[in-house]
Amino acid sequence: MSEGPMRKDPESMRKSPRQSRAQQTLDDIFEATARIFEAGTPAPLNTNKVAERAGVSIGTLYYYFPNKQTLLRAMALREIKRQEARFLACIAAARPEGRYAVARAVVREAMAPLNGRKEVRRYLMVQVGLEPVVHQSLYAALNRVTDNLLEAVEIDPVIVSPERHFLLLRAMLGPVRAAALNVPQMLASPAFENELVTQFVAQLTALQSEPPR
Repeated sequence: MSEGPMRKDPESMRKSPRQSRAQQTLDDIFEATARIFEAGTPAPLNTNKVAERAGVSIGTLYYYFPNKQTLLRAMALREIKRQEARFLACIAAARPEGRYAVARAVVREAMAPLNGRKEVRRYLMVQVGLEPVVHQSLYAALNRVTDNLLEAVEIDPVIVSPERHFLLLRAMLGPVRAAALNVPQMLASPAFENELVTQFVAQLTALQSEPPR
């Protein structure tokens, strides 16, 4: 996710959509790419195949994306932005019900793959998850979500060490990411969810008792 509009990320797109029609074209391109992944044939993905599936010319696709990698990068950045928004929304919705409810809402959101598209999520993680712009965007988004989470459960960020602030969400997301890559069926396991919630609540409880820095 980037802090500003997508046009500020020249590595992801050549042009930025300025009209609703252009945005629809982008949505069609992203959707076509996702459907190709879902078909189980991501390896031979190429821009010609994406353009054909999206119903656009190859020239239109190249207007926004010079190659396959920039297309995948843009998809990943868009998903980071969307997932941050979903995290913030679920925290706000669960906040009146208390810490445990907030923890479970966050865990469930973390376990929810790309709109149910496990293969899309896995492929994007493998292909562009470690690229600097994607990694930096994810880092910033997680920090913002962590700040919001601490506020929701009434823990003063001032008493939270940088190390615990860094680990709060990431310690939970690590097993989720590992499951998505290696045993995706575990993401549908209630026992896995419950264990993550138990550990997450324990982290929050420990944070509340941490002495001031």
